Amino acid sequence: MIEEIIEPSLALTAYVGHKVLGPTLDEMGINLKDKYKKTLSNLFEKANKKVLNPDEGAKVNLRVALDVAVNGGFTNDGVCAEYFSGILAASMSADGMDDSALPFVGSIKALSSKQLHLHYAIYSLMHKQLSQSKAVDPVMQDEDAFVASQIWFVSEQLEHLGIRPDMDLRILQREDLISKFGTGAFKKIHATSVQPSLLGVMLFAVAHNQLSLWKQFGHATFPDCETEIELPTFYTSTFDDMLIHFGCHPHRQQ
Repeated sequence: MIEEIIEPSLALTAYVGHKVLGPTLDEMGINLKDKYKKTLSNLFEKANKKVLNPDEGAKVNLRVALDVAVNGGFTNDGVCAEYFSGILAASMSADGMDDSALPFVGSIKALSSKQLHLHYAIYSLMHKQLSQSKAVDPVMQDEDAFVASQIWFVSEQLEHLGIRPDMDLRILQREDLISKFGTGAFKKIHATSVQPSLLGVMLFAVAHNQLSLWKQFGHATFPDCETEIELPTFYTSTFDDMLIHFGCHPHRQQ
């Protein structure tokens, strides 16, 4: 299977690389084929680990696999690998004809690795927040209310991860992976708020090969990623809760 994916995508990559970089590649002595095969093999290995019953002989959809190969075959970023491998796993079926994960490849390739990191942070921590609640899953109960909910981060913690909140959140919003974002400030505390979107939940679910569970986002079990992804250490559902946590009381006279 992997050779069926590698050869046509390698041909395309080699042609483009030679036309654009030409002598530069020769001078650098880069063996793109070996690097590409290693990275793509890693993606397929990760995808196989995300399949519930890998020994059942399910086939990956070729449309999805080729798109992943072209766009994910040269990434060494762990977060990107988790998302691309999740989509590969989600496209596996008995006859290999299920291409329902294809639109999500477009969402991933539209984002930088840090924007994917931000997406993962938003939804993994929002999922953790919701899973600790005993209320009915908000995605299933009231989609509008869910999209209006918020998660707040300390802006400095996002920046520490290499994320540029103002720019990166605009890109996520453009791709409909969040619905809104905003900021809050009180004295020395600067915070960033994010409101989720349904498409953002779906992308998070497909990265874990759990697309069928997206409507149970709040209480479904999403296994930990093989890659250790650093997350903000503090988050909350309201700005007031954040201020109280840091010993500030904005409604009192300071």
